[in-house]
Amino acid sequence: MATANVTAQVMVTVRVSDLGGVEEFSVTSTVQASGSAGPLKGAIGLSGTATISLENGVNGSVTPILNGSAGK
Repeated sequence: MATANVTAQVMVTVRVSDLGGVEEFSVTSTVQASGSAGPLKGAIGLSGTATISLENGVNGSVTPILNGSAGK
């Protein structure tokens, strides 16, 4: 029997100052596909973060997701 799953997740964060002004805005997202066919299982996707800070500029990263296994 074969199975497949796809998931996507997005989180938005806004940091405000004591005076109510926006100081930082960030978006974190993950997209992943996984599945199995018999004894084979695996997942592939991307997870990333982008942050825009009024004090420190733009900062971001992307991390690949890749894993798999074969067994009973």
